[in-house]
Amino acid sequence: AADLRGSQAIEDYALNVLGVAARDALILGEGDERRLALLHAQQVLGLRRDVQYIDLRLLSYPWYVAQQRRLFPRFDYQPQPGQVDVLGLIRRSLGAGRPVYLASSNSPSLRSALARYPVGPLERLLPPGQPPPTLETLLATQQRLAGAAVRRGRDPDPALDPWSAGLREPWAWTWLRLARALSATGHHDSAQRARAAARGWAPWLVDSLPARAP
Repeated sequence: AADLRGSQAIEDYALNVLGVAARDALILGEGDERRLALLHAQQVLGLRRDVQYIDLRLLSYPWYVAQQRRLFPRFDYQPQPGQVDVLGLIRRSLGAGRPVYLASSNSPSLRSALARYPVGPLERLLPPGQPPPTLETLLATQQRLAGAAVRRGRDPDPALDPWSAGLREPWAWTWLRLARALSATGHHDSAQRARAAARGWAPWLVDSLPARAP
């Protein structure tokens, strides 16, 4: 049970993220599992090198910012001693027309300050004043992306392989958010199907939630 050689969830996550991201996208996230998964996919497998992944926890290190500026000259972040201006980076990037996504963040203030909508395992951030897609569009997009997603090997066991399990959960959360929106608009059968789809990605997560969550 502890033999993880059959698990490909971490690489699958990177392949799916790169499959979802728009051209020249900026993706912001936290955690070694996300950063190293994307690094492997881009630098070893040679995939989607137009996409830039930024680990928010490393933005306080000048060497990391300098490295990213060498790889992506349009990345205009300037580190300030004792301060990480993620909101400024996001607003400048959106203002320049660059697609920006959030892969993960533990900052409640960051999440509350940004208009966003789920897409696959990511959240796309909206420029000021731009409305999100309709629920019908979001549902159709999620169905298309999930149908094309890479999901190889056995399901991860969160007790033995929490990194892999954690990278399955963003798909489930997107389905759960859609289920909540569908239920709120009276589409109860579609909401049940969305919740079942969430369970297919991360049963340990869905089974731990109340029936009406999130």
